[in-house]
Amino acid sequence: MSETTLSRRWLTCLGLMTGTASWAVAMQLGLLVPYPQCGSHLPIAAIVAFVLLLVTLAGGIVSWRSPWPTNAGAFAARLCALISLVFAFALLLQTMAGLMLTGCER
Repeated sequence: MSETTLSRRWLTCLGLMTGTASWAVAMQLGLLVPYPQCGSHLPIAAIVAFVLLLVTLAGGIVSWRSPWPTNAGAFAARLCALISLVFAFALLLQTMAGLMLTGCER
Protein backbone atom coordinates (compact mmCIF):
# COMPACT_ATOMS: atom_id res chain seq x y z
CA MET A 1 0.00 0.00 0.00
CA SER A 2 1.50 3.31 -1.01
CA GLU A 3 1.78 6.25 1.33
CA THR A 4 -0.56 8.31 -0.85
CA THR A 5 -3.31 5.71 -0.53
CA LEU A 6 -2.83 5.53 3.22
CA SER A 7 -3.11 9.31 3.60
CA ARG A 8 -6.24 9.31 1.43
CA ARG A 9 -7.86 6.76 3.73
CA TRP A 10 -7.07 8.87 6.79
CA LEU A 11 -8.42 11.99 5.10
CA THR A 12 -11.55 10.14 4.07
CA CYS A 13 -12.31 9.03 7.63
CA LEU A 14 -11.26 12.29 9.28
CA GLY A 15 -14.82 13.65 9.36
CA LEU A 16 -16.07 10.54 11.10
CA MET A 17 -13.19 10.44 13.57
CA THR A 18 -13.31 14.12 14.52
CA GLY A 19 -17.08 14.06 14.82
CA THR A 20 -17.23 11.14 17.19
CA ALA A 21 -14.20 12.22 19.22
CA SER A 22 -15.45 15.82 19.55
CA TRP A 23 -18.89 14.68 20.62
CA ALA A 24 -17.44 12.26 23.19
CA VAL A 25 -15.19 14.98 24.62
CA ALA A 26 -18.11 17.42 24.74
CA MET A 27 -20.27 14.89 26.57
CA GLN A 28 -17.60 14.22 29.18
CA LEU A 29 -16.74 17.89 29.65
CA GLY A 30 -20.44 18.66 29.86
CA LEU A 31 -20.47 16.71 33.11
CA LEU A 32 -17.42 18.48 34.54
CA VAL A 33 -17.68 22.08 33.30
CA PRO A 34 -20.88 23.20 35.12
CA TYR A 35 -19.10 23.28 38.49
CA PRO A 36 -16.47 25.89 37.53
CA GLN A 37 -18.99 27.64 35.28
CA CYS A 38 -21.28 28.28 38.24
CA GLY A 39 -18.52 30.21 40.01
CA SER A 40 -17.57 32.28 36.98
CA HIS A 41 -19.86 34.24 34.73
CA LEU A 42 -18.38 32.91 31.47
CA PRO A 43 -20.31 30.37 29.40
CA ILE A 44 -17.46 27.84 29.54
CA ALA A 45 -19.63 24.95 28.34
CA ALA A 46 -20.77 26.91 25.30
CA ILE A 47 -17.22 27.94 24.43
CA VAL A 48 -15.93 24.37 24.68
CA ALA A 49 -18.81 23.00 22.62
CA PHE A 50 -18.34 25.73 19.99
CA VAL A 51 -14.63 24.97 19.60
CA LEU A 52 -15.41 21.27 19.26
CA LEU A 53 -18.12 22.16 16.72
CA LEU A 54 -15.51 23.97 14.63
CA VAL A 55 -13.16 20.98 14.85
CA THR A 56 -15.96 18.68 13.68
CA LEU A 57 -16.84 20.93 10.75
CA ALA A 58 -13.19 21.21 9.73
CA GLY A 59 -12.88 17.42 9.76
CA GLY A 60 -16.02 17.14 7.66
CA ILE A 61 -14.69 19.61 5.11
CA VAL A 62 -11.39 17.74 4.85
CA SER A 63 -13.28 14.50 4.45
CA TRP A 64 -15.56 15.96 1.78
CA ARG A 65 -12.64 17.32 -0.23
CA SER A 66 -10.41 14.24 -0.02
CA PRO A 67 -9.53 13.05 -3.53
CA TRP A 68 -10.40 9.53 -4.59
CA PRO A 69 -10.11 8.03 -8.07
CA THR A 70 -12.87 5.45 -7.55
CA ASN A 71 -16.56 5.86 -6.84
CA ALA A 72 -16.41 3.72 -3.69
CA GLY A 73 -13.75 5.94 -2.12
CA ALA A 74 -15.67 9.08 -3.05
CA PHE A 75 -18.81 7.59 -1.52
CA ALA A 76 -16.97 6.78 1.72
CA ALA A 77 -15.55 10.31 1.87
CA ARG A 78 -18.97 11.89 1.35
CA LEU A 79 -20.58 9.57 3.88
CA CYS A 80 -18.00 10.41 6.55
CA ALA A 81 -18.49 14.11 5.84
CA LEU A 82 -22.26 13.80 6.21
CA ILE A 83 -21.90 11.84 9.43
CA SER A 84 -19.73 14.65 10.77
CA LEU A 85 -22.64 17.01 10.06
CA VAL A 86 -24.85 14.90 12.31
CA PHE A 87 -22.33 15.24 15.13
CA ALA A 88 -21.97 18.95 14.36
CA PHE A 89 -25.72 19.35 14.83
CA ALA A 90 -25.51 17.64 18.22
CA LEU A 91 -22.65 19.94 19.20
CA LEU A 92 -24.65 22.95 18.02
CA LEU A 93 -27.46 21.91 20.34
CA GLN A 94 -24.98 21.53 23.20
CA THR A 95 -23.59 25.00 22.42
CA MET A 96 -27.06 26.52 22.60
CA ALA A 97 -27.74 24.70 25.87
CA GLY A 98 -24.47 26.03 27.27
CA LEU A 99 -25.59 29.55 26.43
CA MET A 100 -28.98 29.12 28.11
CA LEU A 101 -27.97 27.28 31.27
CA THR A 102 -25.70 28.83 33.86
CA GLY A 103 -24.43 25.67 35.54
CA CYS A 104 -25.97 26.62 38.91
CA GLU A 105 -29.30 24.88 38.27
CA ARG A 106 -30.04 22.09 40.73
